[in-house]
Amino acid sequence: MRPPMSRVVNMLVGEIEFSGVISKPSYLTDWEIGESSDAISRNLTAQLEDVKNLEMQKVEENFFLYSNTSRSMMSNEIQEEGR
Repeated sequence: MRPPMSRVVNMLVGEIEFSGVISKPSYLTDWEIGESSDAISRNLTAQLEDVKNLEMQKVEENFFLYSNTSRSMMSNEIQEEGR
């Protein structure tokens, strides 16, 4: 862990002793993400599945409306031709 800048300045001017090795700064790739990453992944997967199901439901509803409208229009045309 890196010390605060004020402590580094105090070390440089000799007000406090340098104590031990200071680790290098870490990068995101060095972090252990572990279980929290898995939980986030499961949550996102569930949300995507919900969105997919909702979209599929909309498609089915639109298809149902379209097919009923088409049948109704065809029925009206047939009735008008028969007159």
